[in-house]
Amino acid sequence: MPHTALPALNPPRRAPLARRRTASVAGLALLGSLLTGLLTAAPAQAAPSVTSTERAFVRSINSSRHASHRAQLRGSGALTAVARRWAQSMARSNRLAHNPRVASQVRSWRYLGENVGVGGSERSLHSAFMHSAPHRANVVSSRYTGVGVGVAYGHGRMWVVEVFARPAVRAKRPARTIGYGARGTTVKKIQRKLHVRATGYYGPVTRSRVVAFQKRHHLRATGKVDTATRRRMGV
Repeated sequence: MPHTALPALNPPRRAPLARRRTASVAGLALLGSLLTGLLTAAPAQAAPSVTSTERAFVRSINSSRHASHRAQLRGSGALTAVARRWAQSMARSNRLAHNPRVASQVRSWRYLGENVGVGGSERSLHSAFMHSAPHRANVVSSRYTGVGVGVAYGHGRMWVVEVFARPAVRAKRPARTIGYGARGTTVKKIQRKLHVRATGYYGPVTRSRVVAFQKRHHLRATGKVDTATRRRMGV
């Protein structure tokens, strides 16, 4: 029997994931929404493979993003693993809920969001997500760059979790000051720039050439290759 109605949606409500939080990374935001996909569905049929259904969800997500002029999301194995575990948990418990530990299970993120749903098919659930403003916002958000989808079957229904994320930007380490007695490949690069035999050891000859270079380029003549000297040398 064909579907006679769109999946019934609960009034959007803020789950634990939906709260905006502050953390050590500026601009951290958790975006989430809760979906119940209660369908007037055809009688249950043999379930397709989990991985093929997960891929179908990712294709539908990226198709919707393309229609909204958004960049495609990259599939993430780490996000998929988190999504699968929670989909399996919901299927076992027969209870739809957000993953209370998703924020700690996904590592090193700047933006994170989750859609969860239960229903009869990938097509009907994706349609339900897209007809619910909070869920659609997750699907088409420009904040995210990766996605993982987990699907599980239980109690005659399909359970799905979509986890969206953008990784945190790692701060660059300040360049280390290189001075007398240092060794390594960076010293060799400096020596080549100064036309000194590239021994990899920062000895007196290298130091005197560094001082001359610093004076020639109006830098502080310390004999140490600091950030300003590195920049001028291009190393």
